[in-house]
Amino acid sequence: MLEVLSVVLFVLSFVLILKGGEMLVDSAICISQKAKIPPMIVGATVVSMATTLPETSVSTLAVLRGDMALATGNALGSMVCNFALILGIAFTVLPSSVDKKGFRLKCFFLVINYILLAIFAFSGNFSAIEGIVLLILLFLFLLSNVLEAKNSPDKISIETKNNQNTFLVVLEFIISALAIAFGSHVLVVNSATIGGILHMNQKVVALTIVAIGTGLPEVVTTLTSIRENNAGIGIGNMIGANILNGTMLMGVCGILAKGRLSVGGGALLTFMVLLLCYAVAIIPTVLRGKSTRGQGIFLLAIYLSYIVGLFFM
Repeated sequence: MLEVLSVVLFVLSFVLILKGGEMLVDSAICISQKAKIPPMIVGATVVSMATTLPETSVSTLAVLRGDMALATGNALGSMVCNFALILGIAFTVLPSSVDKKGFRLKCFFLVINYILLAIFAFSGNFSAIEGIVLLILLFLFLLSNVLEAKNSPDKISIETKNNQNTFLVVLEFIISALAIAFGSHVLVVNSATIGGILHMNQKVVALTIVAIGTGLPEVVTTLTSIRENNAGIGIGNMIGANILNGTMLMGVCGILAKGRLSVGGGALLTFMVLLLCYAVAIIPTVLRGKSTRGQGIFLLAIYLSYIVGLFFM
């Protein structure tokens, strides 16, 4: 009976995160536009921050509970999920052109973040100083987006409920944030039980089920951008989400863990797969100035192989 209840709560937590993420993105963009923040900044920062809130909530709660495997597994697993699964879907369904200059700049921060994470991960436990370094990189990324937006305003347009009452928009933002926070808490609490039912160790649960669950808002954003024939928003959100996962999430967790945050089983495979995903997604897109269906299919194949590899470790 307890296992059945855990499964029900686990599914409900997915629903809360999914719906909460959708509402949070919508209300965050609306608030930003009402405050006259340029659309470029909204797309590159606010949307990504909103959609990465589940990952941040789950990993932060996991650290406070002393579950370091779940914290790092969720962060790294979400980064692979973003690029291999979600970006793979976007590239496959709707290949699109990109702003090569802006794309290269964001990918530069993505690569720097990857290098820092790899160094910190395999040199021992993440220290508070290393967490601060990651947060500094986050600040530089956000600053670069502000400067880019000033130099190329109105390149990204996102439709929102601009005529909606400001109080209702703020209320929607608060409710959606609470829904995500509660859903994330339920997800963390019940993930161990789900892993036991499926005979999976906690690290694999974090890298797969939890990572996919907390990545649901990104899925919503990407599918919405595809439906509106504007996959560029989804691509930008994936890059921003991965940078935020690797800087804000890992940085905060590194500081809170006080030297106890480490990566365990599956980390080497995850870093290798993530590097391959970056190479497949970034290099051809930079050279051609657009994504292709071939890249998307390759990314989806990588994710399927990654999942299979985790189960046989």
